[in-house]
Amino acid sequence: MTHDPFLSQLSEGLKSQGVDAATVVVDLDRLDANIEAIQRHADPALNWRLVAKSLPCFPLLQYVQRALPINSYMTFSEPMMAALLSADVEADHLVGRPFLVSAARRILSDFIADAPRIQWLVDSETRVAEYSALAQEFGVRLRLSFEVDVGLHRGGFDPASVHEAMEQARSLPGLEVSGVMCYEAHLPKLPSVLKARASAACDSRITRASSFVRDGCVNAGGSLTFDRYRAGGDVNDISFGSILVQPTDFMSKNRDDFKPALFIATPVLKVMHKNPIPGLEFLPDRWSKTFDLAIQGGYYKARPVFPPQATYSKIFGRSSNQEVWSCPSGWDVVAGDIALLHPSQSEAVLSQFGTVTTVREGQIVDVWPCLPG
Repeated sequence: MTHDPFLSQLSEGLKSQGVDAATVVVDLDRLDANIEAIQRHADPALNWRLVAKSLPCFPLLQYVQRALPINSYMTFSEPMMAALLSADVEADHLVGRPFLVSAARRILSDFIADAPRIQWLVDSETRVAEYSALAQEFGVRLRLSFEVDVGLHRGGFDPASVHEAMEQARSLPGLEVSGVMCYEAHLPKLPSVLKARASAACDSRITRASSFVRDGCVNAGGSLTFDRYRAGGDVNDISFGSILVQPTDFMSKNRDDFKPALFIATPVLKVMHKNPIPGLEFLPDRWSKTFDLAIQGGYYKARPVFPPQATYSKIFGRSSNQEVWSCPSGWDVVAGDIALLHPSQSEAVLSQFGTVTTVREGQIVDVWPCLPG
């Protein structure tokens, strides 16, 4: 039976170094290769912005920043913004989802001097007015970025009417219009028959929204769309994050030069050969071609990738305690071996474990703390 030498080396290396609890792993060699792929795909004339929630670990963000010309974040939560404002005293922050004004107030209470490097996201005229009141409360000017619906239909201003909200902001005390955010995550998910039409409509909406911005930030892109944009167009600011570690939700046939660099590693607790179905022990042995194993933990946002061809058990179902996998016979698996999963996303998975174990050639390099969620 065949196997992936990379996964085999990773599993064996983690076991030999005493890993005995579930952990999230980032392979630095693959991360380096993905960073090089970003350099090939992204236009260096645009401003590059790291999506902090997708790589919620400050040493990981620093690692990427040492290789790429990035000094900007897209930030999604109050605790993460507070941690990053403290840790990185220069970076610009574009808020990736609207903060309730109460959360923004707490940030300003602790980081009032940092107000000039935060672009607060607004999605309604009501929120614009709330931020004006907040600016007057603290005696500062607040930069507002306007969320524009360019086809995803997850909220935000219509591009034809966003200028009215911008004029409202320009007329209110304490506010300045910093730009627009035009997220188009729907495009790569659409079937081919719809994609060209939707892409053209998206670009038209971005053009309309950006026409109301006066030399500000026109942000678009994500890990599967950042390379749609080039200097000289409407967009001058692109965001990406997950593609650097490539969870399964960010795999694409157009991204062959990016490799999965993020895995969950967890010990095998039990190996159960010829495991009968509960309540049906009297039936003849049906499992000559498979065996069961139980891992530590489970119900992860991930799919099994090692041992090869392992799948979630259809008999036992999902479990967050000791999840059972079904494996084809022929693999020599014993308790204490390290099973591997490929996560579907990075943001929730890294935050779930609290630390990131970094490796090269299967050998542990360091353990990095994650940012608060």
